[in-house]
Amino acid sequence: MKKYLFSLLIIIPFLSGCESLGKLTQFDLPFSQSVTLPVTPALALGIPITLSTPEIQTNIDSVLTTYNIETDFVEKIALKEMKLTVSSPTGEDLSFLKDVTIYLTTTGAEDVKIASATNISTTTPLLLTIEAVDLKNYLLKDKFALKVVTSADEITTEEHKIDIDMTFTFDAKAFGL
Repeated sequence: MKKYLFSLLIIIPFLSGCESLGKLTQFDLPFSQSVTLPVTPALALGIPITLSTPEIQTNIDSVLTTYNIETDFVEKIALKEMKLTVSSPTGEDLSFLKDVTIYLTTTGAEDVKIASATNISTTTPLLLTIEAVDLKNYLLKDKFALKVVTSADEITTEEHKIDIDMTFTFDAKAFGL
């Protein structure tokens, strides 16, 4: 019995150490982009519009070098947070939107839904609901873009510039194991 207790006392710290080690191989990487939503006339209410952002350079090789991680050791990349904020016109919020869905796009891969919000109120910034998808094949490329699909439930008389702030969590194998 003492033998099992001793073994258990040795294994428990090791297991908690593995969890700590796993945290050391995770890091967050923020990106920002903006998109301009056009004026919404009465005839366009409820009709989805699709907009694309300019491509975002990942500089992934230099980022991974900073963390001493090789591309092959990246196990998973997930979107941790995405929020939308109106940067112009000043003092506006997102209450004119009915819903928004954001897709990640890159060369050689299908678009993947990464975040969305429905029944939008006046909340600003708007935190989107994150999809649980592995984005490794998208963020290990040199660049990616966002496709924003949205519809409005209120008439707008001027364009709205929306800032999109996102944070991705990279999870790598510890010591390549």
